[in-house]
This record gives sequence, C-alpha cells and structure tokens, in this order.
Amino acid sequence: MTEAAAADLTLEAGPIGNISVRPDDRGLHVRGDRHRRAFAREGARTREAHVSVIATDLSQRTARWHLTLGPSASPTDIEIYNENDATRPRLVDRFHTDHQEETFETPIASLLAGGPVSPGVSPPPLTLAVYYPWYLHADWNSERLRDQALYQYSTEFPDEIARSLTDARDAGLNGVVVSWRGDTDWNDRRLRYVLDDAQRLGLKVSILVETLWATEGPEGTVKPLNADKMRSWIEKALDVFASHPAFLRTNGRPVVFVYLADAFPLEDWRAIAASLRQTRRNVFLVGDTLDLTYLESFDGVFTYATVGIPQPALGPFYRDQALRTQSFHLLAGGERRVYAATVSPGYDDTLLVDRETPFKVDRANGGYFDLQWRAATAAEPDWIVVTSWNEFWENTHIEPSVLYGRQYQLRTRAWSNIFRRRAEP
Repeated sequence: MTEAAAADLTLEAGPIGNISVRPDDRGLHVRGDRHRRAFAREGARTREAHVSVIATDLSQRTARWHLTLGPSASPTDIEIYNENDATRPRLVDRFHTDHQEETFETPIASLLAGGPVSPGVSPPPLTLAVYYPWYLHADWNSERLRDQALYQYSTEFPDEIARSLTDARDAGLNGVVVSWRGDTDWNDRRLRYVLDDAQRLGLKVSILVETLWATEGPEGTVKPLNADKMRSWIEKALDVFASHPAFLRTNGRPVVFVYLADAFPLEDWRAIAASLRQTRRNVFLVGDTLDLTYLESFDGVFTYATVGIPQPALGPFYRDQALRTQSFHLLAGGERRVYAATVSPGYDDTLLVDRETPFKVDRANGGYFDLQWRAATAAEPDWIVVTSWNEFWENTHIEPSVLYGRQYQLRTRAWSNIFRRRAEP
C-alpha cells in the first residue's frame, strides 16, 4: 500500500515461476516482467495491490526485495504472506518506508514453511508430430523440394496415407496433429482418411487449426482475420470430427491445437471460449503462443517453431515455459494447464522463392535434433510435439526420406521412449 504515484518492486531470489497481481481498484495499472512489477496509480489517494508469487529453487537464506518509488518518496507499507496453504495465509514479514528507494529481506525458511505447493496431476505423456495432408504425387517432382519421401504418396489415397502413418507409429509416436482449415472440402476429406487409418494403426489424431486462413473479406483485398470464423471452425471440428474413436482426448476432452493463437487478441479468445462453454463444446485448446496470459482461455500452450532459439537459450526456454504453464492454475485458478515442448530436426526454406527472409538451421547430421530432444526432455514437459512429420517444403520433416533414410524415424523412437519413461508418475 502506497501513496506514491508509481512504484517498482523486484524480487531478487530464485527463479520465478509466475507472478499475478490483483489490484483493489481500476485506478492502479500494472506491468512488468518475471522478477519485476511496476505499479502506476491514477488520482491522489492511496492504492493497494495483492501480488502473488510462485518461486522455485530458493536456495539462499533470504529473499531480497528491492523497492523504488517515484517521482519522490512516499509512505509505503508492504506485507509478506506465506500462502502455501491457500486456506490459511500467514503473515511472515511487514515493512514500512518513507524513502524513495529501499531494500529489505525475508527469511526463506518462513516462505518455505508448509510447502512445496503441488502443481497437480499431469496428463499421460505423449509424443506427437505435425502432419501435413497436402501432398499429391506431382508435388514430389517440385524443384523447390530439397528432399523427397522415401515412399512417395498422395494424401488423396488412404492406403498411401496408411503407409506414411505406419512409419509414424514405428517412430514411436502416439499420434499426429493434422494441419486443418475449416473451409475446404479437400482438407476435411483427407483428415477423415487420416482418422480412419490412425484408428486401424492404434494412433491418435488431433488437428492444428491454420489460424491465418480464418479471414473474411472481398477477394483481391487484404482480408483481416475473423474471430467468428475461427469460432465456427472450432465448432465444426468438434461437431464433425471429435467423435471419431481416433481423435485425441485428454480427460475425455477432444484436443485441438491452434497455430499462432496470438494472431487474435486475448479478448477474442475470451469470447470464443465463453461461446464454446455455453454450447457445451468441452474442447481442450492448446495455443501456439509465448504470451502465457492466453492460458486464461487455453488449456495448454506450445511453440510451433523453436529452431530460431539459440542453442544456449533453448534449455532455459523450455524450463521457463514448462514451469510457468504448469503452475499457472495455482494463481489464476481452474485446472492444471499442459505444456507441450516442440522439437525440430532443422529448417531450410531457401528454395522457396516467395519467402522474403529465407532461413536455414543445419541438421548437423542429426545432432541438432538430439540437442532439441535432450533440452526438451530435461524440462519435464507434459507432451512433446515434433515439427514436423512431413513438412518437406521447409525441411523440418522426420519422415523416412531419400536424403536422410530412416535415421530420424529411429532417433524419434529412441527419444520418445526416453521421454515417456521419465514422464511416468
């Protein structure tokens, strides 16, 4: 509680899993990052806010708090509570200052009492791969492809899809996530083929909704994204496909992945989620986003592409995303959210002439794939998604191919077994 017009509060302790802020009135504005929160108030009266923090690896003896007030010193009071037992918050420290800048400390032992807080039960571990149903026989002759499938196929022929999915099963995958948009007959038809073949092979199937196609407007113009279209696509996916025995479910809820979920603002997703609930479409939405505030409307998150993350930062990235996602419900309420880490063997779109900024990440003869799996597995995600099974255009495929043979199929099987063994309760 402070009379200052603005205040910065930083926790200099162990890694911070999550921070949430509950202001007592609308006159208080909050922003910040993982360790720091900045508060600004409207009007002249005193403002008060409740800040909840989830921290891990508190190995020091004290937690150091750094407070900065502006534009000048003002009377400020801070109370520190232990909320490891949410039903019995315990006051462990109280501080008062009249200075513009102050540092104070809280004994770590007081914060650890009654802990640690349980993150809840995780879903069964799964390894999945993104599957693209857009190949016809003629595509394999394209000069824009750097590689070809070992057995060329058309996704218009169920028996040829089955051969591709058999290789996916032999790669140790639990299932595939099929690229899908809700306004094309060919995509619906080929998704049905995948579902039917997957059922015979013992695989599960989810969909990856292609967000950037959910547009509305006259042809020949720049058509903006349309939230109503996105909502109707998800409704269609649930009504038409989710009843199939091969459709992936967790806790009885059909799982739908959404590509570039944050292309729509959070306000749109609030409305979409509310509409789905009102119509009793109990979907399990997993969004492609780095903005974990979207977990307010989503049940999990993933990152479609991690190839742009520098290798030294990859392990911390996976750990940070896993911790923040899996602990989100402890502050925001609701059920435990799911984190799906994404791994790729490499990337190369330099033959695609329509790309403004061609990009390439060398496969290092399988070494890059191993590094991604090792870092992802160590972060203890709930699921792992491979980008991709058969995206040959961007050279992220692990399907058996002319250039790479079956090495990525074998590597995926080995790593999938390692991940699932580590993830078992």
